[in-house]
Amino acid sequence: LAAGVLRDANGVAFAGYGVGGYSFSVRDASAPVVTVLSPAAGATEVALSSNLVVTFNERVVAGDGLIVVTALTSGTAVTLNATADVGEVVFSGSAPWTMTVNATSDLEAVLREQSYRVVVDGSAVVDMSGNAFAGIGGTSWTFTGVDGTAPSLVTRRPRAGETNVSANTQIVLQFNEEMRAGTGNITLSASGVATV
Repeated sequence: LAAGVLRDANGVAFAGYGVGGYSFSVRDASAPVVTVLSPAAGATEVALSSNLVVTFNERVVAGDGLIVVTALTSGTAVTLNATADVGEVVFSGSAPWTMTVNATSDLEAVLREQSYRVVVDGSAVVDMSGNAFAGIGGTSWTFTGVDGTAPSLVTRRPRAGETNVSANTQIVLQFNEEMRAGTGNITLSASGVATV
């Protein structure tokens, strides 16, 4: 505000303010916003050791809310408190501004070729002015874990060691999970007979 810009009723000029002579701060009223999710929403073949990382547009800290990771097939859920579970929910102190959910030990038992949903309560994360994050709800953050377990044979028909089986009997192998064709050959052989 330069000198002379304002005058009183008698025409006397106000001396004005120099640079920095009058300043104030405006309260941050904007809630933090997610810029990146890792794994990305819809990602597949996510490694069992992966952390869940949410990157924000500003610095954030723990609020008072929950983070829930649910295996959609089994319904098994891992629930963490953003404030209480400080070893498993970590907020960065410098840019990029992240919240890392390091629940690998909890998730390894759950993450087996299933789809997962991550829900973050709006009150779980706040910015430095106390503005609460809107949260992540519904199915907006889902991903699929990698299958780390080999399939196992549950039943076979005809049964192993069965005798007097008709030559036109269909061979049926039942596994503990859905199967699809791989590479290689299936070989059938009979005692004293050439391999088919």
